[in-house]
Amino acid sequence: MLVNSKGGFTLGVITSLNINQNFKIRFVLPSLSFQESEMEYTYLNPSNFEQTIYVKSLRPVYLDFPVLFKFRTNRINNFAVYGISGLRYGIDMSSKLV
Repeated sequence: MLVNSKGGFTLGVITSLNINQNFKIRFVLPSLSFQESEMEYTYLNPSNFEQTIYVKSLRPVYLDFPVLFKFRTNRINNFAVYGISGLRYGIDMSSKLV
């Protein structure tokens, strides 16, 4: 099995809560994430050893609830270093629950 990832995009609104000058917490209101990928299966027929390739296209849509933490250093000569880390909880809206 081979998974080929393709492009995607996310629609959401970012809000920021300033804790102090160097630390922010960013909340993204529930956002929609659209992605695309293909799964490629190779089937080997045991009777004649012939290979058959099947391709299944996947287009999941996620409802995301991310929380990001941003830390930024003080500026030195108009330069600053920052890092972003966070958590994300997502629900696959296009999956079929049986």
